[in-house]
Amino acid sequence: MTHGFKNGRLFAEQGTIERTGAGEFLSFEDGTNTWKLFNSTGNPNGIVTADTGSVCSDTTSGTLYTKTTDGSSVGWVATGSGVTTFPTGVLTGDGTTDVTGSTVTQYGTVVAGASNSVASVAPSATSGVPLISQGAAANPAYGTAVVAGGGTGATTLTGVLTGNGTGAFTANAITQYAPVIGGASNAVASTAVGTAGQVLQSSGAGVAAAYSTATYPAATTVSQILYSSATNTVAGLATANSAALVTSSTGVPSLAAMTSGQLIVGNTGGTPTAATPTSIGGTYLSGAGSLKYIPANYEQGYSNFGISYSAGTFTVHGYDGAALSATNPGYVTLQSRGTPGRLVTIPVTANQTFTDGSSGTIDNARFDVTSGVNWGNPVPFFLYAVSNDSENTIAFMICRNPAFSKSVASTRISKSGAIINGSQNDFFSLLDITVTDYDNNPCVCIGSFRMTFAGATDSWTVSTLAVTDGIGQFNDNVSFYFPLGQNGATAGKFMFDNGGTAPTWQIAQCLYRVKKDGSLYVMYGFYGDVGADGAGAQNATWVLPLTPAKVSVVDSLGVGSLVCSALSLRFVGVISSASDYYFELLHSGGYVLNSDFGDGHRELSALFTCVISNT
Repeated sequence: MTHGFKNGRLFAEQGTIERTGAGEFLSFEDGTNTWKLFNSTGNPNGIVTADTGSVCSDTTSGTLYTKTTDGSSVGWVATGSGVTTFPTGVLTGDGTTDVTGSTVTQYGTVVAGASNSVASVAPSATSGVPLISQGAAANPAYGTAVVAGGGTGATTLTGVLTGNGTGAFTANAITQYAPVIGGASNAVASTAVGTAGQVLQSSGAGVAAAYSTATYPAATTVSQILYSSATNTVAGLATANSAALVTSSTGVPSLAAMTSGQLIVGNTGGTPTAATPTSIGGTYLSGAGSLKYIPANYEQGYSNFGISYSAGTFTVHGYDGAALSATNPGYVTLQSRGTPGRLVTIPVTANQTFTDGSSGTIDNARFDVTSGVNWGNPVPFFLYAVSNDSENTIAFMICRNPAFSKSVASTRISKSGAIINGSQNDFFSLLDITVTDYDNNPCVCIGSFRMTFAGATDSWTVSTLAVTDGIGQFNDNVSFYFPLGQNGATAGKFMFDNGGTAPTWQIAQCLYRVKKDGSLYVMYGFYGDVGADGAGAQNATWVLPLTPAKVSVVDSLGVGSLVCSALSLRFVGVISSASDYYFELLHSGGYVLNSDFGDGHRELSALFTCVISNT
């Protein structure tokens, strides 16, 4: 036999390739890899050593093996099926045994069987039926999925589904257009379908909701009021601006339009109506959202006034501090100027004020106190309401005398920028007025307050208001101190030297009270023979806090008691002299003189009442 390679091909003449010993029949090399051709009587694993890629034929079973590893006798892998005829079905191998076939059903589901075989589950006759696990040791089957498997557990469901834990779903049928409500055990149901306009209402705990018997409008307009226009019919009542709700004699509601100050007036058997109230004698004062009734004053008086003092400004305002206005007026009732014997009531619709101090509107209005001399103790002043000639305006004015029933002459009325200093009875107007419109007109004293006087600037300062001050308060039970050196007295004395020398005492004081009726109550006390003796044959003359009224040139004011070296203890008459603020003492021997108060024990006490001059 001739064999070999020619042009890269193996050739052999007719004959057989034989091996002369154990080993391969052929060996192939390409300079990098080596593979060989073997034969064996059985599986070559553990017998034939070869490199990767070598081929070995099992001459017993006819199986062809290939080598998958280098340099060992293991790693041989069979490459053939081991059969000459393939079985029917899905082929499966089981190691070294022959390939077998497993038949499957058309449209069935292929599942794994024993020993690497396969089987098929026949399809369900019903479309959409799921494949259900039958456990770990059985093939799955088509059927109804239970809840645990993500199914419903039911074969037929109609309506709204209800879950029941691990149990099968249930379904509840509902009515079209009807509200769905909750039932027992998580079930649902539907109510009956309502009619147009009915509203769904609660029927209480444990009872299904139901539609109302009454019907309601589908829409309303802004501010509309809903009411029952008929049995079981709710309708809208059109709104109206600034109106009150009333009903007719049959109960039908409506809105009655109203204007400021109107009231709803009842009407037996009819519909109440809006009406403007009227009164006989009194006055109704209406405003936006307010209605005040001012009763008629059948006697002289005043209402809704108060006073305050703050930061140098004295103010007359409403009783509660609110500003006087057209909707919050004060009222003054006083004698009519045009028709004497009748009363007239005049409203005050704005606050009135004055400012005190050296730059105030009242500056330099001295009311006849001594210029340049302090009156550091409070002085009572009285507040008047004075009507004008037309009897339609009130000006508030102040004065030291509380007993006027008509104002003073125009030459005695001061105002801001036009100060007059004539007497203790001067009036000062808080309002900027034409004084001739208010002179000798009816007035009424409505209250009091107190002020002190600074002689350096001839200006008054209002004292802090006390409970004895105010509207309806007149300080008539308050004792006031009269200072030394005032009303023309010699400096440091209550007396006028009168051309001689008035005596001085260790203790000298004067207290006084001003009564609303115009009377002046005075108490003097002079004690202790200390200081200058009296000298001169002039009448001993004392000054008073206010000028007394005199019927004649010399008038008796009262009585007192006197102790002096010349006259011993005796009663003396207290008389006013021709000089306005002065009084003198008269006894059986004549007037008491300055010289009567020489060395030795001397005392004087006097207590008397007189009427304050109104001139």
